[in-house]
Amino acid sequence: MKKVVVFSMDGCPHCKDLKDQLNDNKIPFVDRDIDKFKEEYENLIVKETKNEYLPAVLLIEQKDASTVKSGFNLQRLTPDDNFTSIEELVEKITEFKM
Repeated sequence: MKKVVVFSMDGCPHCKDLKDQLNDNKIPFVDRDIDKFKEEYENLIVKETKNEYLPAVLLIEQKDASTVKSGFNLQRLTPDDNFTSIEELVEKITEFKM
């Protein structure tokens, strides 16, 4: 099972552009506003990447969907570290979802 989590903020034009492009491409995602999910954002993105820029994306892949104890692979995508444009980010998310 693969899941896309987008950390975003109201009023962020890059965040809106990413979510619009994901919706246009029919790529399901979970949106986490950093004002409402601050602790989750801090623990899963900022502490691990030392990057506070938005939008940030967490790609989650369950290793073996048949067992609860299978564990997960996590990939964190942050601006400048993993992508330089929203189009590049959408491409990476699309590849992940395949």
